[in-house]
Amino acid sequence: MREAITKSGYLMEQRLVPLIESFGYKATPNERFRDPETGEVRELDISAITASAIRSREHEYIFPMLLVACKNLRCPLVFFTQQEIRMEYFLGTLQVSGIPLDVKPFRGQHQRLTEFLRLEKFHHYYRTGHIASQFCAVYETKKSGHGAGSHQTQYEAGHAIDGRIDLFRDFETLIHALESEKKDHAQGSRPDTKRGEINLQFYYPIFVTSGPLIECYVAGRRPRYRSVHRVGFLLRHAKELLSKEYRIDVVDEIGLKRLLNVIQDETDKMANRIKRQRKLLLKSALTIARRLHTKSQDFRCAYFCGEKELW
Repeated sequence: MREAITKSGYLMEQRLVPLIESFGYKATPNERFRDPETGEVRELDISAITASAIRSREHEYIFPMLLVACKNLRCPLVFFTQQEIRMEYFLGTLQVSGIPLDVKPFRGQHQRLTEFLRLEKFHHYYRTGHIASQFCAVYETKKSGHGAGSHQTQYEAGHAIDGRIDLFRDFETLIHALESEKKDHAQGSRPDTKRGEINLQFYYPIFVTSGPLIECYVAGRRPRYRSVHRVGFLLRHAKELLSKEYRIDVVDEIGLKRLLNVIQDETDKMANRIKRQRKLLLKSALTIARRLHTKSQDFRCAYFCGEKELW
């Protein structure tokens, strides 16, 4: 029993939940969600949410949400990185749902919220140096001998480990869980058409491995390998004939703790920027709420999820 549980990922989840909760999150292991593409009920290893106050008396908060997949792997994961180009298309944007997703300065054009908050100045998505869009696991396959008592270990590199663990499926589960949470947030929200309100959730998809995490950077002719605790991975996911880019933080357990510190610092900075521009954001939220009031329910949900534009 103990050996089987040790090989599984259950103990890893039990270690990570109290770590996440020590940063002020309410963490739920084995969170069930409905896949927005297939309609099937699936499970996410850990879902966690917290709140950062904008205006306590008015009960205004922003809500960072962690979506975590865990794998108790012994084999190395190798991510092939490239020099980052500081553009949203190449780096992936911070996932957010709610209102207002657009802000109109008193003098100027409408801006997306992530652009208005100037995330490129402080958010870790834009400050990693390298980013990966390709990876592999390196795992032992079998041992072959060339004589009595002799053997040689063989290794392979791929996305599926021994035909059992499909890492791409784990990454896509994160994306499906993210889109499901956005949809739930949209369906449970009612825009305030009388005074406006700030109602925002920020999402962080995270993949945690217990095995070695390696960055391979090809500069010139020779690849350079180095052991790291965190890698930025950009997943391109096809949905209804469209391709979207999602940023996933891939970490080991040390890297997760460091990442949670980074997210906490970034959340404080976003909350402070929203506080300073609160009146402008409320005005934008009111305008958006009144426009959404004339739209269909499907359109309102799509806007809340960041899939439709009003302007």
